[in-house]
Amino acid sequence: MYQNFGESSGNKMLLLGLGIIILGLALLIYSLTYYAEVKSLESKIDFEELDNSNQISTSDKYYKYLTYSDYLNQVLNKNKNILLKNVSCVYLDYAQHNTLALYKLIFKGASDDTQRRGVVEGNIRSLSNMLDNYGICKQTPKYKEELKNILDDIRKTEDFKDSHSVNMENFLNKPQNIEQIEEVPFEPEVDAEFENNVPELEPNAGN
Repeated sequence: MYQNFGESSGNKMLLLGLGIIILGLALLIYSLTYYAEVKSLESKIDFEELDNSNQISTSDKYYKYLTYSDYLNQVLNKNKNILLKNVSCVYLDYAQHNTLALYKLIFKGASDDTQRRGVVEGNIRSLSNMLDNYGICKQTPKYKEELKNILDDIRKTEDFKDSHSVNMENFLNKPQNIEQIEEVPFEPEVDAEFENNVPELEPNAGN
């Protein structure tokens, strides 16, 4: 009886030990995968070079940020239903940085391209909606608030521009009431006393 109990207890300890080893190996594999994924992402996207470079034109930066945006959105959309999102949260960090950089480039820079502004605003709204799938990520509430504030600023700016445009149009189309001044013929004033005292000119003696 005691022998069977000892064997049973030994088997349980063995199974427990094997379970711990398997769990440790799984965590090790996950950690290595996480590290490799992050290093791969860092090699694909270099914000430090793009953000701070004065050698890259605004147009080139714009299209580069759009390329990053497409790639990051694809990954985030693919991973949105995955339970463990540690790696995906890193992609989310990159997507947020990319979106803010794109916003500053187009809305805070010298560009007044309506089409580009529309594209950037669309990207901001898309990422804001994507954040609903990543509530597990620590920075999600902060990112959500940042994007909301940006969209509010864009709306206020557009409302101001529309209002200014309407006021200008109304001003230009408003009939201008210009008072017509009737022309009065000019008649020089003559001093009556001077007129009465003007000496008469006598004809020349020779005539």
